[in-house]
Amino acid sequence: MQLAYFDDSGSDKQSGILAVVALIVPDDQIMNIEILVGTVIDSLIPEDKKESFERFHAHELYCGEGPFSGLDDRDRFDAILKLLEVVGSGDAGSPPLPFVYSAIDKKGLEKSPFRSALATDVAFGMSALGVEEWMLENASDGLCLFLLDEANDKVKKELQASFRALRSQIRPPTWTPNRLWHVHDAVYFGSSKDSVGLQIADLCAYFVRRQLSGQPDPEGFFSVIAKQAICSVIEPEWSQYKGIFVRHSM
Repeated sequence: MQLAYFDDSGSDKQSGILAVVALIVPDDQIMNIEILVGTVIDSLIPEDKKESFERFHAHELYCGEGPFSGLDDRDRFDAILKLLEVVGSGDAGSPPLPFVYSAIDKKGLEKSPFRSALATDVAFGMSALGVEEWMLENASDGLCLFLLDEANDKVKKELQASFRALRSQIRPPTWTPNRLWHVHDAVYFGSSKDSVGLQIADLCAYFVRRQLSGQPDPEGFFSVIAKQAICSVIEPEWSQYKGIFVRHSM
């Protein structure tokens, strides 16, 4: 089974871009990733803070905030590289991990017929379809389980409704799961504190958004994961609403 960990890039008033990433992980690779994350925690977090440490949050880790306050830039950036290399080069003892993303130009969305829609919801739906396309091409005899980062009740309700519109239950009279043929029949929400997959997805979403927003990347973080980044360009949505979606240069 494939596990698709979904997370968004968070809110940033300086950026007009919101990205949702779906990190695709074979279920037999999760423990390897968890061990690698543990080694990064061991090398980065001071001994007296290890027991209370909860998670890697991309913005905090990059900017030296929260539990990473006071840590040397070089140490934090080395930690980011090690975590991203799980995706880019498979340094967790497994092959590189693909991730599908959809990025929304929030100003473009405001000018569109869907201006009242949540950017996160629009990006999630497009990313979900991109995962389905990846499954069709790479694991057509398998199944994918969607795991989403915890959200407030309003956002969760929107995401669940969007998922159900794309993946209806297989019941009469249609007997069809609509557009998500290779996806489990429910989405599951969890806290990133409890999931290394969601934490890695958060890092990918953060650096995808920075790349698409034209923010500086002197450390080359995006280049570590660029080859694994798949922009969802599913039709007819991509062409119909091209003023909404953005992608990185190939």
